[in-house]
Amino acid sequence: MRASVIGLIGEGYTHFITGMALGSDIWFAECVIDLMDVYPDIMLEAAVPYAGQRDSLASADRFRYDAVLAKCGKVTVLGNDYTKYCMNRRNRYMVDNSDVVLVVLYSETGGTANTLAYARKKGKRIIDLSVR
Repeated sequence: MRASVIGLIGEGYTHFITGMALGSDIWFAECVIDLMDVYPDIMLEAAVPYAGQRDSLASADRFRYDAVLAKCGKVTVLGNDYTKYCMNRRNRYMVDNSDVVLVVLYSETGGTANTLAYARKKGKRIIDLSVR
């Protein structure tokens, strides 16, 4: 993941977006944050699916979540409340506002698979970091 982000920075990309989900999203965000010391022109945006996302996390996970949010140059909250479609709205926002989509696919179904299909439909460049 780090090598991919460094490669994108080398290509001139400076704006990165994280969906703030536990797992790959947070790992990606922490990777970008770590690189901010070396590449001060890069910026991280948090695409938060709904205002109460943080409150739904276990206390240990809130610490990491808060640490990432504190380093974001932009925070975009896409809804006030959790809804059945809020994660999908967040995912589409990230694809629509990106030229390149990094993906770690754990399953051929579900939110990440749907987002990958949407990115392909939109003609986005995809970097697949999945281990299969």
